[in-house]
Amino acid sequence: MTAVDLTGGEPAPGAGAFGSRRTITLCGLTMIVEGFDAYAIGYVGPAIAKEWAMSQVHVGLVYSIGVAASLVGSGVFGGLADRFGRRRLLIGATVLFGIATLLGAVADDVGVLIVSRLLAGIGLGASIPCALALATEAASERHRASVPVLMSAAIASGMIFSGLAAALVMPAYGWRGLMAAGGIMPLLLIAPMYWGLIETRKAESEEEQTRSWRLLTQPPIAVLVVVITLALFATYLVTFFMSFWLPSMLTPLTADIQGVGFGMTVIKTASLFGSLAVAALMTRVRPGRLLPATFLIGAVALALGLRDHGNFTTTVAILALISFFIDGAFSGIIGFGAWIFPSRIRATAIGVTTGMGRFSGGTLGPMAGGMMLDRGFGLPVIAAIATIPLVMAGLLVAIAASIHRRGNRIVEVSPT
Repeated sequence: MTAVDLTGGEPAPGAGAFGSRRTITLCGLTMIVEGFDAYAIGYVGPAIAKEWAMSQVHVGLVYSIGVAASLVGSGVFGGLADRFGRRRLLIGATVLFGIATLLGAVADDVGVLIVSRLLAGIGLGASIPCALALATEAASERHRASVPVLMSAAIASGMIFSGLAAALVMPAYGWRGLMAAGGIMPLLLIAPMYWGLIETRKAESEEEQTRSWRLLTQPPIAVLVVVITLALFATYLVTFFMSFWLPSMLTPLTADIQGVGFGMTVIKTASLFGSLAVAALMTRVRPGRLLPATFLIGAVALALGLRDHGNFTTTVAILALISFFIDGAFSGIIGFGAWIFPSRIRATAIGVTTGMGRFSGGTLGPMAGGMMLDRGFGLPVIAAIATIPLVMAGLLVAIAASIHRRGNRIVEVSPT
């Protein structure tokens, strides 16, 4: 029987300081374009709905199809990355979501757009576990808990850039111009990724990969996978709704797409600072205390802050404060999950947890948002409803941290 360390995994083999920093930087840039590509569709939706006379429910379906496809990318390709290497899978995923987004930019009907979002979702879903695993293993032991949180902050940076691009590009080039930008940027990263990324780890044999999959079914890792997946489901439910539908909900407060774009930029900038704050605190404060408290503050701010939202500037300021806490806690969950899983199953475990959480919460959030808006629900009512999954996420993180503290070593039974 073999003891497996649950608290950090093995260091990257012989990468060197420069190679490690270069790998972390390239993974961060990949996450920035991932965030841009994934969330630019939220700005595109209202323009497409107007041009093609689509209902809010149908726009929500376009949002959700890419999120649902990300389950395939994260679950399937996360496992393949542990077997064949994270570097080549990350490069392939980046190529896929770049080309697929360019296809959406030239779409002339909903069917082509759905195919585009389907393929892009697979690529986006695959890129997250690969980049998180590569960056986490390239980091030193001291920074291994905070690096994956910084990767989530990079996604928030991509959201910021998508808001700025919407404000600057769409008035001149329309929604197709914004999607074209989202497709070109990842393709520009391919050459630097090919020459600059280092491979941190891959399974030495099919037998080792089989044992790694079995490890996911053994306690306490199996319990951690379930708990973190549920926490991510609850968080994705809220964050995907806010990311996709806030542009539409802010539009009635200012009939200017530039105003909406800059307003969302302020909100997502607050998200970035929240993620950076959590990353800085993760090495000083126990995640089991830090993250539940952050979620609780965000839930209270969400419930109380949006009762009166008639003024655009006030609403943006309140949403920025809310996003600071909610998205900071969300980044903390991803970072915590990437840190606690052993190296041999890190990409697989990240793929399973983020894939299932993103699929379930990320699919339900945009669709539920479309239905609530179609039924005339106002922002205060929706905000009150959203506090429930946020509180649930905080409790689940506390449970996961408790499990991790009690069982930082597990026993893996060798196959007979």
